[in-house]
Amino acid sequence: MWGVKASALSEAIARSTSPKHLPRLRDAIKAIKLTTSSRGIVLALLQYGNQNDLKLVLDRIAAEKEQIVYWNHAGLGRTALKQLAKSTKKMPKFLKDISERKEFWEYISRSERRAHKRRDLLSIQSVDNRALYIRLAAFGMIGLAKKEDVELLLRLTRHSYSLIASAAARSIVNLLRESALRNLSAGIDESIERGRAESLAEALRSAEMELFRIASL
Repeated sequence: MWGVKASALSEAIARSTSPKHLPRLRDAIKAIKLTTSSRGIVLALLQYGNQNDLKLVLDRIAAEKEQIVYWNHAGLGRTALKQLAKSTKKMPKFLKDISERKEFWEYISRSERRAHKRRDLLSIQSVDNRALYIRLAAFGMIGLAKKEDVELLLRLTRHSYSLIASAAARSIVNLLRESALRNLSAGIDESIERGRAESLAEALRSAEMELFRIASL
């Protein structure tokens, strides 16, 4: 019962906050344990924060030794994407570093992690939080991406998480317009070889829809 009430309170906070509450939200994220009931506070911070706030959330997720049970990871990610897309700043080093980790792109089991070098792995204490960490980081990359980040976006269109792939494809269309589909199509052979054609196919469909929407404006 208490957990339900705490979750309801947290979601109410997310709906009633504004940018002026950012200092308190940051203090809260630093102080609380990331239980299910904290989702609304994380949502509010991502809704109004900046790239440093995304880093704060990712660092907290990475430090948790127990599973963080949040519903709708993609919803949190899209919130971060929408807010960070307003930024004129370049891709930060911490997101570039995450994108260079093998575990960001490939599933590595608990037993296999022991055999990998540290630089290949995500800096997470609990592998149960890997999916949440990857989704928030990836959506953050997509939101902050500029034309000089198209190569990263193209890689993201071949990510095994289909919602990440689709969001990356739409971002490429917004950045490159007509040449976007040619860039996406260039990755088909590689995706087939890696067994990820399904993600790319979904990404292409999303890109086509986005291009049609832009052309209709």
